[in-house]
Amino acid sequence: MDLIMLIQILACLITCIVLLFHLVTDFSFGDKMKSIISLISLLILILIFTGCGQEPTPTLYENFNSGNNPPPVVTSIEPADSAYMGVDVITINGNYFAPGLLNDSNLVSFNGVKGEIIEATATQLKVRVPMLNTDLMALKDSVVGIKVWSRGSSLFSDSLVYKIKAPVKLYATIDPNVKTINRGITVDQSENLFVSVFNDNVMMITPNGSITDYGIKGGESFWNNLKMGPGNSLHACTEIFWVVFTYDAPSTNPNPLYILPKESAVVKDFDFDKDLNIWSGSRNGIIYGINTSNSSYNEFNLFNRVESVRYFNNNLYVAAQVDSNFSIYKIPVNSISSLGTPEKFFDVTSTFGDKQLIPKSLTLDRDENIYLAIDAPNTSMIRINSSGNYEPFYNEVMNYRVTNIAWGNNNYLYATVLLENDVTTTSDDESKIVKIDMKDKRSAPYYGRGDL
Repeated sequence: MDLIMLIQILACLITCIVLLFHLVTDFSFGDKMKSIISLISLLILILIFTGCGQEPTPTLYENFNSGNNPPPVVTSIEPADSAYMGVDVITINGNYFAPGLLNDSNLVSFNGVKGEIIEATATQLKVRVPMLNTDLMALKDSVVGIKVWSRGSSLFSDSLVYKIKAPVKLYATIDPNVKTINRGITVDQSENLFVSVFNDNVMMITPNGSITDYGIKGGESFWNNLKMGPGNSLHACTEIFWVVFTYDAPSTNPNPLYILPKESAVVKDFDFDKDLNIWSGSRNGIIYGINTSNSSYNEFNLFNRVESVRYFNNNLYVAAQVDSNFSIYKIPVNSISSLGTPEKFFDVTSTFGDKQLIPKSLTLDRDENIYLAIDAPNTSMIRINSSGNYEPFYNEVMNYRVTNIAWGNNNYLYATVLLENDVTTTSDDESKIVKIDMKDKRSAPYYGRGDL
């Protein structure tokens, strides 16, 4: 309570006492009209008095302290056009901000949602853009008003209009009336997305959102992974067969293309190299180099188990298990018949301290950053830089289980996700496909689909 408010309360109290004295005096001497006027005046002052002690509530936030300082002035926001919710930190330039981060010195409102202030000086605030929607499947771009309050002022700054973009958006639901589980995905050069649906066909989703059957389901329940091959042919593998299949045309059955020895277990994942040969990984840990010109193969018994394979810059990047630990390995490719010594690039099990944690899918961008779907309870994806250091990836907006990831042709990454948080997959799980804006990042080439 400040001095001005204390003086106002004392004035109200003294006035009430004086009026009460006049009321009693007038009534005692029989002047009823004056008594009535005095009584009405007293009641009005009592109402005013009860409001004297109430502080103003001009914000949605706690710890608001009014004062006589000028309200903050916002002169500009960087970046100037837009930022991503839950991901980006924006810079607010202006005047009359409160320096420091102690006890909510400043408050920044995004349409009434509080942003996290990272740094604060008298002329600049760095603020993490908050999530504007808690329903992660309903995120969308929004235009908001941004305004600032600083300690010592009783007013917000003027509101500046700003665009907040959703970095992750729901891209497709295969059937709104049926819970489906989506498995392998890939994207062709026309940005058509192909997805294997559990116990159903391969579906094609066009850029305008139409969904059609593309490949007829064979004996498999689903395809673990899909890749585009030469001539826009769709290639597929599943962990119940030791074969790489292809769909020669839409609405056809899968044809076995490259057959590996049955005793070497099944193909879990594969990728094309720059010579359009195929490198596949199997559940029993063997890497196969398949010469696509004559269907011969070479095997490299390196691991206990392989989950995901990607080729880039004459190296294989493999999510694999040795003993009880899963790691990401980088393996030089000398030729289709020769691999260099695997380098342990990132130890998943030791980093997260969970031997049950299985990396689901990996891919890379052109800067050799690795994106790994790890299906952890609170971290569904991580990004590992070229030095082997990692960070949670879009953690605020990827709070669901990611099972497979694949790049499009530009700055978008697509992912199949499960909305349930339990660690088992059942027929009751609900699967969606999301589209992730990767900003200025682009995919490492998928040589099979013709990337350069």
